Amino acid sequence: MQGKGKPKQPHRRPIFGWPKPSEKLARAGIETLWDEFRARTVLEGQRQREAARWSNQVLVDLLRDIGQRDIDQAIKHVADRHRPGPSKRPKRPPPRHVPQGKPDGGGIRTFPLGARVPPPFDYAWSMTGNKPNQTADAATGSLWFAINSWDEDDFDEIACCSVGIQLVPPAVGWLSVWSDPSLGTSWSDGAIFGSAHTEGAVGLWIGQYDQNANFEGAIVSQYIKLWDDDSHLSQSGEHQDSLPAYPLFAACPVDAQHQYIVSVAIFGRAATDYSAGGSAWANSAMNAWVPSIIWELK
Repeated sequence: MQGKGKPKQPHRRPIFGWPKPSEKLARAGIETLWDEFRARTVLEGQRQREAARWSNQVLVDLLRDIGQRDIDQAIKHVADRHRPGPSKRPKRPPPRHVPQGKPDGGGIRTFPLGARVPPPFDYAWSMTGNKPNQTADAATGSLWFAINSWDEDDFDEIACCSVGIQLVPPAVGWLSVWSDPSLGTSWSDGAIFGSAHTEGAVGLWIGQYDQNANFEGAIVSQYIKLWDDDSHLSQSGEHQDSLPAYPLFAACPVDAQHQYIVSVAIFGRAATDYSAGGSAWANSAMNAWVPSIIWELK
């Protein structure tokens, strides 16, 4: 039996009866972010392999010039001498961890033509290849991924996960969006007669949908790199950083004839390629906690 009055709406926003995009329709939009990221990594992967072939050929020519007859055996000998031991290479992905912080206890805070929206969010997505471990939790605003090549040759994997909200502007105007996720990053790479690459990024994404929740295009698609490293005959060492309240901002024109999905996304990539007898390794990991997404219309 239905009680008196309307039930409380913990996620009230100016929606005005518009149909909320389903998970499937919303995903059709956010997947364009994945496609854009994948296209970028394909080009970077080609450049990485070309650089590896060039550096390998230089080293092979050097060995040949100094009178080394068995080039493959020489490469293996050098790689074995300089390959890092177990203590210098992670044997399992970094543990899943949500950075410490106090979630917003007061729920959504509204102000004239704007709001500060804490978890739970409307959407959570995670899109990866075959190797990464990853999670995206709309209830808590936590995101996490870990990619590790485990010394595989011709390895190239990416991860992308995000949380987001639905927004229907009450009028035409200029939309400003802020968020300050707390981030934890972990990465390393190294190569001997090969190449290795690792990178990680964060950004805001705003997708535009029509009144029937059909995706029309992305009007904001950020990719702010937090690290970007390559190794050929080198290694980066282990890097772990904590970035509390990392500031994100975007602004774009919007209108009252469309609805929008506003999301915070994190990205990662690890890639390796090496010659016979060589070695390469790379890992990329990040966790994030999104305390709120703030929007304002002017």
